[in-house]
Amino acid sequence: MNGEITGLIAGERYRRSLDASSSSNRRSFGTLWGHGIQPGAALRLFVPDSATPPNPSGPLSQIKTIEWKLPLHPTVERLPEDGKLVWQTAAEVDPMVLYALLLGGPQARGVPLALDPVGILSQPEVPPLGTFDPHTFNWHYVIVRNPDGTEFDGGWQRLKVQ
Repeated sequence: MNGEITGLIAGERYRRSLDASSSSNRRSFGTLWGHGIQPGAALRLFVPDSATPPNPSGPLSQIKTIEWKLPLHPTVERLPEDGKLVWQTAAEVDPMVLYALLLGGPQARGVPLALDPVGILSQPEVPPLGTFDPHTFNWHYVIVRNPDGTEFDGGWQRLKVQ
């Protein structure tokens, strides 16, 4: 079976799980699109848990990661350019967790201090240039597993907010 996955997004563009008037500040998480994804599929998202950034063309095993298994649900939307069906999780993520993910995970440069509720108080409101390096660290490994056992390896992808 042929299949592909692309476009890992967290944010508002395809958000359907939260009421617009909700007081929650959590954001929906895990929207992607592709061909060959089946109902009952799961997003296996591997979040870096390393102070060393991954090589985006390297294997999953190159650094320590934390695996998130998130059930996927089809939306009614398709991408206009190629007709790929849009899929999303029903997961919601706390803004600080999303911030850490966008910076490259809990061990990426600058993130441990940013997540430390005591240490952050000693830091300037605007972090000095070079405190974070999302260009180098914001890579997450994506695999979609169908209920029949087939898997589509999306490799290392940047998490984006739309």
